Amino acid sequence: PDCRDYLMVALQPVAAIRNLTQLNDYELQRSLDELRGIMQDIAARNYFRSAVLRKAQKNSGLPGVAPILLAFLSLMQKDVIAFENVALAIDGSLQKNSTNTFANGFRIYFRDRGDRELRTLVYLSTHIHPNFYDDYKPEGKLLASFGRTNLLLKAAVYLFHEPAYAQLAQSLLRQSELVVQDDSGIPLRFFTANEWQILPFGRYERTARLNDLKNYPLQKDLYDLYKQGTRPLGFAFGYGAWGGHSNLILARRVRRALTRTETTIRAADRFRRRA
Repeated sequence: PDCRDYLMVALQPVAAIRNLTQLNDYELQRSLDELRGIMQDIAARNYFRSAVLRKAQKNSGLPGVAPILLAFLSLMQKDVIAFENVALAIDGSLQKNSTNTFANGFRIYFRDRGDRELRTLVYLSTHIHPNFYDDYKPEGKLLASFGRTNLLLKAAVYLFHEPAYAQLAQSLLRQSELVVQDDSGIPLRFFTANEWQILPFGRYERTARLNDLKNYPLQKDLYDLYKQGTRPLGFAFGYGAWGGHSNLILARRVRRALTRTETTIRAADRFRRRA
């Protein structure tokens, strides 16, 4: 909660917020009621449901993801200082009000009430593909610019359980100092025992059943970890929220991994020594 910069990635497109002063009383009240209903659904499960966010796109005055995040920031007693549309450029930078780019989004500047430190929340609408992290991709360049990170993950349709996403999962873990996720995130087998301390919360007894999507097998290692003991989880989270099986793991790094840049530097040093 005390991070200075936040990056959120999801598929939901960015929509322009209307000038609310141009709405009549009925239109304004309806827009606020629809926003409230969507926020209640998100607060109940702690993840964005595609069907709900598709409905949010149709909100006449407050469409899309931006009003949701702005309203949640206000409820969390944050002061929103500025809002701007941004897009991801080929060099991995975020450019204001640009359309000739790879991914569109927005940036919110905010701060805690009574605090002078300015924080940023960036939302990008983009697909997480297997080579998302590659250093020649704009997304990879952007992620590398963050340095060491904390990762909060609820992955759509168990994305990281597909073999094609194994390299991306490992790359994200190398950059992360802390990971918070449910069982839909990076499989437990990727967390090397001597590098990570794993604390389980909630209940994990099975993988969620997803309609019209591939159903993934039980993570036996995660199941065994939960059988050894778990801490209570006082809120719903992720797919498990549907059946009262919300689970969350907190993974803290105990041995530092090298980032992509550090690995390249060390390889160059070894080459120079051999030369």
